[in-house]
Amino acid sequence: MKSPAKITTLQELVALPLQMHSKDEFGQLCWWRGHSDESWTLAPSVYRNQKGERYEAAILRWFIARANIGHEKDPRRNDNFGWLSLAQHYRLPTRLLDWTQSVLVAAYFAVNENKDKDAALWCLQPGTFNYHHIGKEGLTDSLTEEVVVSSAVAFINRMSDLTEEDQVYIRERKYVAVVPEISDLRMLQQMAMFTIHNTPSPIDSNTDSDVFLRKFIIPKEHKHILKLALESLGINTMNLFPDLESIGKCLADYDFSYLDE
Repeated sequence: MKSPAKITTLQELVALPLQMHSKDEFGQLCWWRGHSDESWTLAPSVYRNQKGERYEAAILRWFIARANIGHEKDPRRNDNFGWLSLAQHYRLPTRLLDWTQSVLVAAYFAVNENKDKDAALWCLQPGTFNYHHIGKEGLTDSLTEEVVVSSAVAFINRMSDLTEEDQVYIRERKYVAVVPEISDLRMLQQMAMFTIHNTPSPIDSNTDSDVFLRKFIIPKEHKHILKLALESLGINTMNLFPDLESIGKCLADYDFSYLDE
C-alpha cells in the first residue's frame, strides 16, 4: 500500500473526496472509515476477540431475542444481514466493518478518542474492491447471493456445519462491500455502508490493496482542533448517535459555566 499522506486541517479533509474521485486516483466515489489509533487494522470486531467459533452465532441469537424491547423497527426474522447491521450499530461484535459515505463522519470517529495516538482515515473504492474479491464490479445489496451466504454463516456454530461446497464458496469470497437497507436512525445519520468479512485477515493485509484502498494519517497534535471544527459543522456524537443515552451523555459533558457570568 502507498505511504499514507497526512491530514492536518479541515481544508485538507474536505478536499479529499474530490481528490480520490479524480482520474489520478480511483475515479469513483469512495467510502470512508476513521480509526482513532492509526495502528488498528481493517478487521471486524468478532475476529479480534478470539472467543471461539460459537461466540458469534450465540450473541446474535441473544441480541435478536431481546431487540424488540427497545427498538421500534426490527429487521424481518430471516433477514440475516439486516440483523447483523443493526447489531453492529449497537456495538455487538460482528463480521461487519462500518464505513460511511461521508469523509466528515469518518474523520469524527478518527479524532474523537485516543488523543495521544495518531489517527487513521481510510478510503475504500467499493466497486473495485468487489471486483477483486467476488468478481463483480460495482456495489451489492443485502439480497445479492454473496451477501446472503456470508450473512447466513454468521448464524452457524461452526464452519464445519456447512457443506463442502458452501465452505469453498465462502473461502473464495473473503470480503464483500454492501449497501445496507437502512433500519435504524443511527445508520441513516452516519451514512452507513459495510464490508462483510469471511476471514480474520484484515483488508489492508491484501497485497493488491493499492487498487482499492488508501490510508491517511491525522497526527495526534491536530486531532483536537479538527474535532472542534467538525463539531461546529454539526458532526458530533449527539447527532451521529441520536438516542436519549447519547444525548444525555453529551449534554452532561457540556460546559455551561458562561451562563453564570
